[in-house]
Amino acid sequence: MNKLNFLLIALVAGIATACASNQISTIPTMTPSAYATIIAPSGYRPLQQNDPVEGTTIAYHYILPSLNAPAIVVAFGPNLIQLANVKPELVEGVAAFARELVKQPFTAYAFDENDPNQKEPKQLQFQAGKPVEIAFVALAPDRTWSVVEKSDNEIQAAYKIIRRKDGGLRFVDAYGQVAIFSASNTFTINGGGTGLMFSARLALLRAILSDPIYQRGENAVLLKPPTLDQYDPRVLKINPQASGLAQNQDWVIVTIPGPQPGRIAP
Repeated sequence: MNKLNFLLIALVAGIATACASNQISTIPTMTPSAYATIIAPSGYRPLQQNDPVEGTTIAYHYILPSLNAPAIVVAFGPNLIQLANVKPELVEGVAAFARELVKQPFTAYAFDENDPNQKEPKQLQFQAGKPVEIAFVALAPDRTWSVVEKSDNEIQAAYKIIRRKDGGLRFVDAYGQVAIFSASNTFTINGGGTGLMFSARLALLRAILSDPIYQRGENAVLLKPPTLDQYDPRVLKINPQASGLAQNQDWVIVTIPGPQPGRIAP
């Protein structure tokens, strides 16, 4: 598989992107870098700035819909080239999506945060009702992943399913420089292509957690390509009756080019 084919799959299976850009607004729940450690009123400590995640550190994050009722934390590592926001119009939808993921206890092949020496994913049970944490980071060397995606025998992307110490779900989505640079050079109706790449993976999280094929191994998405109806419309809206550009209607993570690791909310 060549790198172009890999990128098309990484963005979203069978869906093209647009050559246009819209103005992107910030969302006030973003955490400014000057803030101290954040603890929710419930006692939950969300994934946040400077936390170590798979060989890198979190640069900035969003707590959705609010710190008082966190359903999902979307965090970003440095060196992703583009600055990512959560689209305000889709916040409630993605929060509802996250709540449904953990409405009931579930099992999946995953890594236990309590066992840093674990080398292979194993079946673990996750608690219901815990906030979902999603981290998008650049690939770091010598890390252990649930699933790797290879092109030309090199890992181009990977993700990791983790059971946190509190029993909740953390999903780490990592990309190599080829994928990051290729996506950032793609322009879409929502800004840069990395937003579509991130949103596509997030939109498949229900499928990933419900099918063991997507929970461990190599090139899982290639072995079992997801169908368009597996992309949750609250995260990535798709028109299956259209083709190419017209299929991409809207998605939750939007990006713009920028030299800084994140944007400060007003």
